[in-house]
Amino acid sequence: MARVLVGVKRVIDYAVKIRVKPDRSGVVTDGVKHSMNPFCEIAVEEAVKLKEKKVIKEVVAVSCGPQQVQETIRTALAMGADRGIHVEVSGKDYEALGPLQVSKIMAALAKKEEAKMVILGKQAIDDDCNQTGQMTAALLDWPQGTFASEVTVEGEKVKVVREIDGGLETIKINLPAVLTADLRLNTPRYATLPNIMKAKKKKIANVKPGDLGVDLTSRVEVLQQGAPEGTERRTGGWTEPRNSPPGPLKCAVFCYHFFRSAPGPRPPSCSRAHSSRSACGVGFRLNTALKNNARQTGGRPQTCQAESSRPPNLILDNHTARTRRPDALIPARGTRDSQEG
Repeated sequence: MARVLVGVKRVIDYAVKIRVKPDRSGVVTDGVKHSMNPFCEIAVEEAVKLKEKKVIKEVVAVSCGPQQVQETIRTALAMGADRGIHVEVSGKDYEALGPLQVSKIMAALAKKEEAKMVILGKQAIDDDCNQTGQMTAALLDWPQGTFASEVTVEGEKVKVVREIDGGLETIKINLPAVLTADLRLNTPRYATLPNIMKAKKKKIANVKPGDLGVDLTSRVEVLQQGAPEGTERRTGGWTEPRNSPPGPLKCAVFCYHFFRSAPGPRPPSCSRAHSSRSACGVGFRLNTALKNNARQTGGRPQTCQAESSRPPNLILDNHTARTRRPDALIPARGTRDSQEG
């Protein structure tokens, strides 16, 4: 049976709002919550599943970075990996660490550990490069199965169902091979408390790039980072584009996009004559409810209910979509529909 290397990257948590440094040299990372890259979690889950099927004998989690990345490795160990390897990279080298340098490290470790398979996330959510898996396969001269949504090991071959623009593509490649995990490959498990405690006793080896014969010199210089002009900014409960029109149209556009993306039947088209006929009638009625409610309460509206073909337990509270029980609904007061009877 084979050994599998899994790359795990420490990134800013997906739920954290990213802030750019004043000098635009990068993003603020001090005091910001970090977690494992979501695609790396999928890669770890797939490796652990292969081990549970007795296809492989050992899962080794690898991460590059400062001392803090050991927390990410411990998370992988709690999910089911057997041991970890921490490649110590810090300071300027860590700031300049790119896909090429990581690929060299993964290729060197794959040879050293005599791995039969390398599984990586298809991309990281911080730089979105989508290059490490392909470069690792090129350096090792191994076949690659990228954007994998299904993996089946058949002896010395592995069948991979890939997600492509035109749908799905099924390929069969020889081992050893490099795979990159796509979003639909699996659903990562939650680490249980007993496994978290066991992970503290599992070994994490510390190595340096020099021990692997890897040169971390970067050939790419980042000039600046920042939000592009015209980027949408979030205010309240909806996304408000810059230079957006005021009044009913703004509210109606929000409702149109919200109900269009929500599951279930779409709201009826607007039958009233107003400035946003291209948006849905729900937006107009909601905006009217907000205005009338604000007049009665003397301030910002507290609660309103949009009438549509949506289920009755869906309301918009303080401009934010939330779900409540039907018996907890607060009907809108002073709406045009209620005044008309």
